[in-house]
Amino acid sequence: THQGAFVQKVYLQTRDRGLLEEEYQEDYAASLAAFAIARLTNVVEKYMYSLKTEWRDIAVSGINYIAAHTINDTVINDASQLDPWMMHSIAELNKLDAVSEPMTQYTTEYFKYVTKHQLRAPDLDSVQDAEHHDMIGSMVEFGSSTVTAAMAGGLCAAFAVLEPKISNPKQILDSLESAAEFTYQTQYRPETAMYLPNPGRVFGGVHDSLTNIDLPSVTSQHAISLFLCLAQTMEIQTKKLKSSW
Repeated sequence: THQGAFVQKVYLQTRDRGLLEEEYQEDYAASLAAFAIARLTNVVEKYMYSLKTEWRDIAVSGINYIAAHTINDTVINDASQLDPWMMHSIAELNKLDAVSEPMTQYTTEYFKYVTKHQLRAPDLDSVQDAEHHDMIGSMVEFGSSTVTAAMAGGLCAAFAVLEPKISNPKQILDSLESAAEFTYQTQYRPETAMYLPNPGRVFGGVHDSLTNIDLPSVTSQHAISLFLCLAQTMEIQTKKLKSSW
């Protein structure tokens, strides 16, 4: 039942050494491990012209395990099932032509959930919900740039996997653009950083949410990843459109 699983700890018993306990399964850490291995495999293949199939297979089995144990009845119905690093891992494996059916299913369900739980302008009443207008574009946890950038970054990373599976890929791009616009609001720029004691230290950073000005490094990292991925994806889509003219 644990084939392909990554674990952080192994519970040892006197009578049965090496017994694997379910509570020590850390899926988020596991997807990070799978991403690192898949990424390393891609880099080695690109620059050393050598495909490490054993590395690829480790990443594939790890992601397949997580996907099988994450999706309940083939559906993502809770935010706790979302893992952006799964999406990044699947994107790397897609470059190796190693995406399995469970991975495709996970990306599709991820897309459905985050876009369904994204605040859009039509969701707001012009008068009653006016105070929420600045939250338009945020995902899953409305108003949080950390969560939005992470979730949208994962969605963007796996765009190439999703594009052939979605009837209207533009829906993904529209969702990503909206998420990026929201996240951009929480980046310290000259007009906002100037009010802080040391503007130079925060300039360019992305704070946690609309109401929390803390600057966790992970927020800026996810935001940068989203911005770069979206720019690259839009460039590719523009070239495709021009070539079809």
